Amino acid sequence: MTLDSWRNAPALAITYCCLVLVGTAGLSWVLSSIAHGFSWPILAATAVVLLGLLLIGIIVGVDVYRARRWSALVLGALIGGTLAPWLSSFANDSFETIVKRLLGERTASTWGPAIMGPLDEEWIKGVGILAVLLLIGRSRIRTIDGFLVGAFAGLGFQISEDLYYAIAGMSSNLTSDIRGALLVSAIRLATSLCSHWVFSAFVGTGIALVLARRSPVRGGALMLTGWGLHFLWNSPTETFIDPLFILVKAVLVFAAFFVLASWVNADEGSGLAARAQEAGLPFSSWRDARRARRAMGRKERRESRTRWREQVAALRRAIDPDPADEPAAPTRAR
Repeated sequence: MTLDSWRNAPALAITYCCLVLVGTAGLSWVLSSIAHGFSWPILAATAVVLLGLLLIGIIVGVDVYRARRWSALVLGALIGGTLAPWLSSFANDSFETIVKRLLGERTASTWGPAIMGPLDEEWIKGVGILAVLLLIGRSRIRTIDGFLVGAFAGLGFQISEDLYYAIAGMSSNLTSDIRGALLVSAIRLATSLCSHWVFSAFVGTGIALVLARRSPVRGGALMLTGWGLHFLWNSPTETFIDPLFILVKAVLVFAAFFVLASWVNADEGSGLAARAQEAGLPFSSWRDARRARRAMGRKERRESRTRWREQVAALRRAIDPDPADEPAAPTRAR
């Protein structure tokens, strides 16, 4: 949690911490209940962590201007990996009942994941992304903040979900929990290359555009695109030619991520160029932009501290005004 978060929005910062603690406790209880009695839960955790490191490298690698705020990314991953998957487990059960009543048992079993995933998981992750972006401060939010925070929130969700399924895979074969964990981990590794971190990157970018009041229509379209990609990825492969359809889905989702990353970087670059020109800093390449970002970051921190001191001073004057500031009492003429 950044110091500015406690200064600018203390109530939201405290609420965030409480939600993460609740989500951590709930998720830990769920994982411990399914891992109890098995000898290799650490194996599944290791495979999932290695996958997470690979995806962190991809996400950070596309941030060519190094605009990332690591504290915000950690906050996004925490709430995305704790509260969001825990709440989604309850939401999925409720939505499954509704889908079965509306579409029937057979259709729900086939299309249920494609319908339920975008409807409950994306908006729950979106609430967490919204909270982190508000902690940054609406006046400081950039489009790339939503992109990166969204990707890390989705990555946190994905790691927790992969860990759950990997540990659950142990219980599918009581005589060989290692085989079950390895099988599920391998499947999740293959499919997670185009999963929640991509969907949430779109949702986070859309939320940032709406919060910054730059383009609410485009922001809404990006959020819908994230939900649509989730629907596409969860759509049943048995309805189509399995290997070909899986490959097509993977290519489309992966390509969509890099198209979004290219647009976000172009937007960040144009914004940096304008700010660098105002500040009299050089800007001609992404290396120059990185140096400008470091300088601007220090300036933003100084301005934030100044605003905080002014707010505290104004509050103190309101509570206990300085007598020297009081208007002099009128004297009565004799």
